[in-house]
Parts: sequence; C-alpha cells; structure tokens
Amino acid sequence: TWKEAYNDGHNKQDKGDCNGAIIAFTQGESLSTDNNIKAQFLIPRGLCYITMGNWDLALSTFSRLLTLTPIENQHAAEGHYRKGLAYKGLLDINNAIVEFSAVFSLSEGYRIPSLDELKKLEPNWNMVLTSITALDWLGYYIRAKIKAQLGQTFVNINTDLTEALKLLPTEDPNRKEVLQYRETTCMDMTGMKFSDWKAANP
Repeated sequence: TWKEAYNDGHNKQDKGDCNGAIIAFTQGESLSTDNNIKAQFLIPRGLCYITMGNWDLALSTFSRLLTLTPIENQHAAEGHYRKGLAYKGLLDINNAIVEFSAVFSLSEGYRIPSLDELKKLEPNWNMVLTSITALDWLGYYIRAKIKAQLGQTFVNINTDLTEALKLLPTEDPNRKEVLQYRETTCMDMTGMKFSDWKAANP
C-alpha cells in the first residue's frame, strides 16, 4: 500500500539510504491517485536528490510536483522553494529567483526561507524586484525593502509600504513593523518624520 511505501521510504531516508528511499517514494507515488498524497512522496524524493547533489533530478521531481492540480498551497509553496534550490544548485540564478519569489502568493511556511535565499542574491536584486508579483502585504513589504537597497526614491518605496499597510488589519502585529520601517526609512532618506514628509508631499 502507499502507506507502507511511505513508511519504508522515510525509514530508509532517516538511515541515510537515499537510493533505497527514492525507490520506495517512487513506488508509493504510483499507488495513489490523490494529488496531495502524491505530493507527500514527491517532496521527500526530491529532497533525497538535493541531499545527493543531483540537481537535475531534483528539478524534474519538483517540477512534476507543481504540475499536480489541485494541490494544497503548502505543497505548492514547498515545491517552488525546493525548485528554487535546485536551480541555484545548477547555477541558474534567474530561474531560482522566479521560484523563490513565487512562494509569496502561497503558504506562509516557506516565505522566510525563500526570503533568506533571495537575500543571498543581492547582485540580482533588480531581477528579484521584477519577479515578486505576489502582492499580499509581505510581497509589497519585501518589494519596498529591495527598492530601498537599490537606492530608489522614498516616493517609490512608500508606494509599496502603503499597499502593504492597506492589507494589514489594525490589530495585526506585523503592522507595527511596517510602520516602524516606514518611519525609519523616511528619516534616513529625507531627514523628515513621515508625518512631516507626508504633509509636504500630499
């Protein structure tokens, strides 16, 4: 059964037997027609390939994962994140950026790891900026931070911060962080408190 294959694969993976785990996970995937169960085999199989440094097979495995529809957001988010790691392993930085950026419209669970990877790609931040099109509050906030790093005007930065704040409820604890960042960035870039800057730039 797929449950037996699942347990067998993870037991082998825990013991460092990646080749044996891959065989079990491949078998298990074929024993279910449920996409979310298939995802539970494809993800660890792809992780085995990453552990082995087999970036091409990792890429193809996570690409297959992302063809499954419908699929839970958390599986799709991990698929994009791991696919980004595979592209990074293959030194394909532009596609890695696209995959890491795709996470921001999905499960929150992989946003921080993806952001950490994007931070490592500082020379490519212009590419990062154009790739982040998942415009929830965090997407706007990250875009604003990247614009600041690229030396864009505070007007441009504030555009994204304003959109982020619109999407954050008053009681959301993240709102305080965005407001503090806006205040600090405004002072650093314009020498003015945000309220004074806003009054001068209605």
